Amino acid sequence: MKTSTQIKIFAGLLACTMPLEAASTIQFTSALYNVAENAGTVALTVQRTDDVDTVVQVDYASADGTAIAGKKYLAVAGTVDFAAGETNKLIVVLILNESLVEGLQTFQVTLSNPAGGAVLGLRTNATVRITDNDSGLQFEFASYSVFEDAGFFFRT
Repeated sequence: MKTSTQIKIFAGLLACTMPLEAASTIQFTSALYNVAENAGTVALTVQRTDDVDTVVQVDYASADGTAIAGKKYLAVAGTVDFAAGETNKLIVVLILNESLVEGLQTFQVTLSNPAGGAVLGLRTNATVRITDNDSGLQFEFASYSVFEDAGFFFRT
């Protein structure tokens, strides 16, 4: 059985204990961003929730998928800094508009190394889908046949 002195000490400790506040959670607002090849840029939103009263940072970097840095987009890497009270920041990636017909292409941007007591949320990878705006010569049918001695083939 606890003595009244032990109970008073325990009650005093409870009264002095600060409530635990969740650390800042940092993640992308979306796991997928769509952009037209001729849009110029795509902006990825990094969101901070929970404890917003501290200064925190997170690193980011792009990685090629079917879209190649320097050909379809300019690679990015750096650190996002959140001041106290800030909840959203943008990572802007330049999209390159070239004239090649390539169809849909993708690359990723990844968040890593949270600092200042922050933790990563669930959406640490964002996929960017670049929709091709180019059109080119296309055949009507998937295959054509011609005799070897026909000389040439003409289709209208």
